[in-house]
Formats: sequence, C-alpha cells, structure tokens
Amino acid sequence: MANCKVLLVVLVLALASLAECQRNNRQNNNRNNRNRGNNNRVNNNNRQNNNRQSNNRNPVINNGGFRATAANAKDRTGNEVYPGCDGTVCLPKANLCANRKNKPGHFTFGGKSYWISWASDETALRNARWNWFTGRNYCRKMCMDMVSFESKGEQDFVEGLMKSSNVKDVHNAGRLCDAEVEGCDADRFKPLNVNGWFWASTLRMMPPTNLRSNRVFNNWGPGQPDGTIRADGFGNEACTALLLKNGAYNWYDEPCNTRRQLVCEDLPVPNINFVRNQNPGINIP
Repeated sequence: MANCKVLLVVLVLALASLAECQRNNRQNNNRNNRNRGNNNRVNNNNRQNNNRQSNNRNPVINNGGFRATAANAKDRTGNEVYPGCDGTVCLPKANLCANRKNKPGHFTFGGKSYWISWASDETALRNARWNWFTGRNYCRKMCMDMVSFESKGEQDFVEGLMKSSNVKDVHNAGRLCDAEVEGCDADRFKPLNVNGWFWASTLRMMPPTNLRSNRVFNNWGPGQPDGTIRADGFGNEACTALLLKNGAYNWYDEPCNTRRQLVCEDLPVPNINFVRNQNPGINIP
C-alpha cells in the first residue's frame, strides 16, 4: 500500500544495517535511524526490561504455580534465552538460521517455517516467558521474527498448535506507531488507535482497527485496542498478543513488558536471502 512505501524500503535494508531498522532513542541517538516505520526506541525498552528481569532472576508467574526460566539462562546452543543484544534488535546468526528447521518445536505452514516455544525439548525454552522485545530478539537470531497474522489461515494454523497444548496466550508482532517510532506523527497515522498499528516483523501496516471487510483479516477483540496515548506521545499498551478470551482467540493490545510464550515465523525472503549472501559457506534453507 502507498502509505508503507518507506516502510518497505526499510524492510529490505533491515538486515544490512541494524541502526536503520531500529533506533535506541536514549542510548543510541547518534546511530543512523531516519527510516519511517521502524520499531524505534524498542532498543531502550529492551534494555529497561532486561534490567527488570535481572532484578527478578527467576520470576514467579500464575500465583506461584509456575516459575519461569531465569533471566540469565541459555539454551542448548549457548544462545541467551532472553537476548538483549546491547539494547538493539538482534541480527540473525547464520548457524542458527541454518539449523532452525531442525529445532524441536519447528512446524511448516504455507511454505514458511514456524517455531513454538512450548514444543521445545529444552526445559529452559518450554518454561521461558519473554517480553515483547526479548521475544523478537530470540526469533531474529535464527532468521525469524514474532508471528504476524496477515491471513485467517495463518492464525487458524497457530491457533491449532495452541489448542493442542492448551496454550491460551502468545505474543504477536503487532506494534503501535507511537512516539517511539519515527515518522508516526504524520497525519495518515491518526488517530493512532485506528490507523497507527503495524506488523513489526514485516513493517506492513495492519488494517485500520475499525475496518471490517471480507478483503482483509482484522481480528481485534471486542473493544480493542483500548490503550491510551500518554501526554508524551507514548502508548501505554503499544504491543499486541493473541489471547483466548470468552472462547475466541483475538488480538489485544497490552504493555510491551508482559511476559508470554513465543511463536516465531520466518523473516521475509529478501531478509533471509541477505543472510545467505553474506554467508555463502553455510547452507541456510
């Protein structure tokens, strides 16, 4: 769509330059972060949320009935379960990209690879609960990102995986184009609660929240999104999740530091091709 022209340029360049993909408004203001639609200042929030996790090394979830994987844990490959990447969005690692289809918890749908955390054979990953930022980072290191639901068929597929294991909530890649994202003060994104949501994994705009049409898939829950914009321009519920409520799986906006299980999907093909071209000696399927 026309409104996303600059966003799509950024998508092609995202892996070539991390600074062009996202900026850290507080810590990395001198980096090259002038592309519209990027998930900027996510980096600073990554750092803040990682610090919160460090202060609570083994947080208790669900009224003491479950203890999540500790913040400093690593998986079998030695990769951080909750990657911080120095407060920036993580770049793919060729060896992790090459092995993603062999990773327990891998599934295929529509020609793309998906990985779900609760189907892992590693306790540290099954018990992990990521915030929105560290979840994206864990996915991105293996040429994936958090799942975006751009078709009903794709969500039905993920729902089936969730239902089979009684999983009631996961992050998705939906993000509010608020003051954290450069260029979101443009009139075409207003009002933000209607026109200001995009899929961070592909940098494509989500349908207007009030649009109900057979031509687009729009699965916001009743009354959603319901977050407000603070006086400083930041949304207090700027990230999204797929939640089971009242017998239906729908999208809900929520604070970005909410901790949930994870569904990753392949990065767009141009991004994976970039990693392939940079690593000709490694077979990345």
